[in-house]
Amino acid sequence: MNNAIFILTDVPIEISRLHVCTWDLHGDGLIEIGVEFGSDDWWQKNKQTSKLGFIMSLPFVRAEDKVLCLAHTLVGENNANSKFVFNDTVTTTHTIKDEPANGSILEFRQRDPLAILPIYDIKREDGRLSFSVNNLDILGDKICQGKTSAYIRLLIMTKLENFVLKHSGIAKTSYLYDMKINEMRNLPNQINQYLNNGKYICKTISSCFCMHVVPRDYHVSYTDSNKLKNIRILESEAFNRYLPQIKSSDNEYLILFQKDKREHDQTKKSIVSDSYSFFTEFEKERIGNEQIIISIGVNLFCSLLIGIGMLNNQVRTDSWYNRWEVWGFVIAFGSLFLYLIIPWTRIWHRIKRWWKR
Repeated sequence: MNNAIFILTDVPIEISRLHVCTWDLHGDGLIEIGVEFGSDDWWQKNKQTSKLGFIMSLPFVRAEDKVLCLAHTLVGENNANSKFVFNDTVTTTHTIKDEPANGSILEFRQRDPLAILPIYDIKREDGRLSFSVNNLDILGDKICQGKTSAYIRLLIMTKLENFVLKHSGIAKTSYLYDMKINEMRNLPNQINQYLNNGKYICKTISSCFCMHVVPRDYHVSYTDSNKLKNIRILESEAFNRYLPQIKSSDNEYLILFQKDKREHDQTKKSIVSDSYSFFTEFEKERIGNEQIIISIGVNLFCSLLIGIGMLNNQVRTDSWYNRWEVWGFVIAFGSLFLYLIIPWTRIWHRIKRWWKR
């Protein structure tokens, strides 16, 4: 599956952090993309830049997908969402140009400040997103003191099968995630045309974070241990506050956290790699201990019905379709068949999410 991500801008930028977070909400797919860019050096070279245009090559995006800007969501009430996303306490919040619609500057306890900026003019087409970021001149304001970076984050509501390769087996189902950033061998022809038209590809990405949120009954069968940071239960209270339109129950989801960063070759004094790749495989049991126990119970029940039928056959002469034990066998076996082939858990969670909305 081609999940190759490329980011282009109309003014060259260096990305200090790129966040990619996928969500498997029991079959419904979401993807978050966050970009942190800008520095004092960048601003000194681009003082006249107040607006920046982005083009993102995202093969999993469709023209009918819904795309949301998360600038206001990141700030949230009492900065709780910022603490959840950035894993740091916010000490001070400033409104840009005294207008909340322009975004906010967040000052943290342990890291440099961030200017959370909204995105405008979102345009979708198959495989691509384009939008603009305004108010970049705030980076040169004295309130930023040359240490504030700009940060944008967007949410893409798409289908899970657009970015996950699924293999269904008899006993288990496998889900393959293969996220690639700036792998030039996957460069689309359309991106080449953009480059020829004066757009710039963001090849300098200092660090990349890739997170996968999946139901708790998934098992991690493979991931790169060198990039894996941790696996934990998603905090449902914080998540429900961050994305209130999607409710989760306690201990309902796992989050797998991966990180990779650019390394310098000390002998050649150069960057080792300009690209990133994250491959992860999850598995979900279709036939586990619970299903085996239920199957054994149904088998014993059907065997009992067959035994009763054989005893009654010696004294009864009515047709088979008039016998209750035959219909009991058919109903029990049919119910077991439907239980094993229909994803009841996924259907139930979708009904609950629809009801809570």
